[in-house]
Amino acid sequence: MLIAVFLLLANAVFAAAPNATTIPTQTWNGDFPWTLDVSSYFTDPESNPLTYSFARADNKSDITVTLSGSVATFTFVDEDFDGTNVLTFTATDNETTPLSVTSGSVSITKDRPAYCEVGDGTKIKIGDLDFDDDNYNIGDTVTIDVKDVEATTEDLDDVQVEICLYNQDEDKQIDCWDADGTQDINEDDQEDYDLEFDIPNDEDIGKDDNYLLLVNVKADDESGDNQCVQDSDSIDIERETRDVIIDSFSITPSTISAGETAQVSIRTENIGTKNEKDVYVLLRDDSLEIDYESNRYDLDDYKDSDNDHTLRFSVTISADAKAGDYVLQPIVYFDDEDETNSNKFVTLRVKEGVGGTTTTTETTVASLSLSTDTQIDAGRDSANLHLIVTNDGNRDLTGTLSFTPIGSWAQGIVGQPVSLHPGANNLYFTASLNEIEAGTTNSATVTINPAGRSNFDSKQFTLNFNVQGEENGSSVGSGNFGFLKGRGTGFWVVVDIILVIIGLLFLKAVFGKKTVA
Repeated sequence: MLIAVFLLLANAVFAAAPNATTIPTQTWNGDFPWTLDVSSYFTDPESNPLTYSFARADNKSDITVTLSGSVATFTFVDEDFDGTNVLTFTATDNETTPLSVTSGSVSITKDRPAYCEVGDGTKIKIGDLDFDDDNYNIGDTVTIDVKDVEATTEDLDDVQVEICLYNQDEDKQIDCWDADGTQDINEDDQEDYDLEFDIPNDEDIGKDDNYLLLVNVKADDESGDNQCVQDSDSIDIERETRDVIIDSFSITPSTISAGETAQVSIRTENIGTKNEKDVYVLLRDDSLEIDYESNRYDLDDYKDSDNDHTLRFSVTISADAKAGDYVLQPIVYFDDEDETNSNKFVTLRVKEGVGGTTTTTETTVASLSLSTDTQIDAGRDSANLHLIVTNDGNRDLTGTLSFTPIGSWAQGIVGQPVSLHPGANNLYFTASLNEIEAGTTNSATVTINPAGRSNFDSKQFTLNFNVQGEENGSSVGSGNFGFLKGRGTGFWVVVDIILVIIGLLFLKAVFGKKTVA
């Protein structure tokens, strides 16, 4: 009895508690089951076996924990959950007087979508996710090989492979792409899949965020049940500080005769992280005598709604141009003209003009008039000018148009090529605005000069632009009654009829009253 008491006291005095080391954050990698063997982080000085338990260190329960021996298994209450639960683990020895140690807080994190559910991947396996380990920029092409997709225990039908790009910092899926088609895989066989995609210009791609490529493979087993497995790998994507691109470029029509005029549209976009000032675009081709340089304009950074700008203008193809296909490629200049991009091009097919390559100058008697319905809004950086030039002659004319503000309220446009067919011609230009105030009137002159084989007197018009607040819209006229410009004969006939009716009603009111005796 005394010996037992002595041993009990000795154990109480000399026994040592287990030791614990730091358990790192546990982040789900897409595999099931998601487990952690906590025995790797506890030791007992007497090498006695340990019993393990856990407790929640927060009030969250998005991740379910089961503990079997020393192995903890984690599952999700909600497959769409992204976030962290915090636990502690405790190890207790089997001494007569048990001693224990508790770990520090352990973060259990799910930072990517779950495309598969627990138990869906028992009959399918995936190998490596292979792609170039480069730093990618917006617009770069990524080529991916998904290796060794295997049917492990039975045949699988309709095997589909999908790749998704995921921003870990923003917890957002950016986009997904499918490998071409589906196929069946026999038991114990393996198949490789490949696909490629371009890094999208998505606002959820920031400057220095962390990204994952997530692959999920789905199939039907012989019982028609879903099989699913997923994997992931990190990918480095950078958004440049300075980067302006040509987002779209078109010429209408795409087939044209020498001497004719085409309409051009060029949309530029700032996909960089810095604002850009004094951006401009060049479009040149010596063979076609195209020499266009836009006005300077500003673009906000990629997150702002004012990060894009569209240019619309006309180009007249040289009457001496040879028939053939011409590749036209605009260039955008930015970052104080230190950087350029020319990522878009179109092919313009030119046919020989009427009369071949004759250079005889035609004499044209021309009568031109000008009106506009352009709206100028206070507080905006630019105005899209809509000019309606009426050619009262019976022949096509070519010329150049210049827009010259009177004062410093806007930037001028010089020498824009225009083609004027008989009748009304709708011309569109973009003018950069300086600071203007609502309620003011600003003037500009528009000059049309002959070009090419057309020979007519230069015409100059003066327009008055009445500036309104953004919420009220605006109106623009030529002179004080600009809204009446360009009205046809039919308009004035209707006005005359209305005036006659009003006159008759007035006479009836005056002379048609009966006198009561």
